[in-house]
Amino acid sequence: MMGGLGVGAIVVPPIAQWLILHYEWRTTFAFAGCASLIVGIPTVAVFLRNKSGQPQGETRSAPSASGGQDLRWREIRGSSRFWIMIAIFMTTSASVHACFIHLPQIVAHAGATTTRAAIITSVLGSAVLIGRVATGYFLDRYFGPYVASFLFFGGATGIAFLFVGAANSTVYIAAFLVGLAFGAEMDVMAFLLGRYFGLRNLGKAFGVAFGAFVLAGGLGPLIMGLAFDKAGSYRAALGFFSLATAAASVVAARLGPYRFSAITEEKV
Repeated sequence: MMGGLGVGAIVVPPIAQWLILHYEWRTTFAFAGCASLIVGIPTVAVFLRNKSGQPQGETRSAPSASGGQDLRWREIRGSSRFWIMIAIFMTTSASVHACFIHLPQIVAHAGATTTRAAIITSVLGSAVLIGRVATGYFLDRYFGPYVASFLFFGGATGIAFLFVGAANSTVYIAAFLVGLAFGAEMDVMAFLLGRYFGLRNLGKAFGVAFGAFVLAGGLGPLIMGLAFDKAGSYRAALGFFSLATAAASVVAARLGPYRFSAITEEKV
């Protein structure tokens, strides 16, 4: 389902660029807002229904590897691992969102045309879509922290490519790697929270983690913009975000074994 964001990131930038060229940016914003209303609201109204027969709000606990019960919220918020995961998600969110938002300006500052900038943004969007699907596939088959570490380190490498130079052909590789990390984050977040803290309070834990993720996602582009205004270049911010994301990938690989195992068989 998260692949929809990737599809949008592929399709929308060229359309938006065409609309801006022919109708100016104000009309383009109006088109985008109307599309969100016309497509989004009817789709939710028609298809988003609870058809399982399970009472609203009722959840079932997943069995743990040790046979224990899912953690209470006070146990989750008192866990150092939970806050380490929050720090990982915030660091990577700030980094990839900063690159995602500023990528057209980064490549334009390096001398790229607006058309080339739109193509590069579409490459990033394609990688977001691939990251959504591929991350879920690999999380079901391999140890989650290693999957997260690999993808986040790829994002750090992509940001490093932007640091080295956004004017050469490596910018496409950079955009793709950053997009993979961008696409992986929310999948990794939900999956790991369930494996380490169970399902009983997953909604609350995910809400806190996602809130921190969104906050960092807003701060990252702000930091990037402030750094550019001060230095007249994106290099300092790109270097910082590359190192920060690489550090987060190392920490992610050391989260330790799952507390809760996957449900492989269930009696109803």
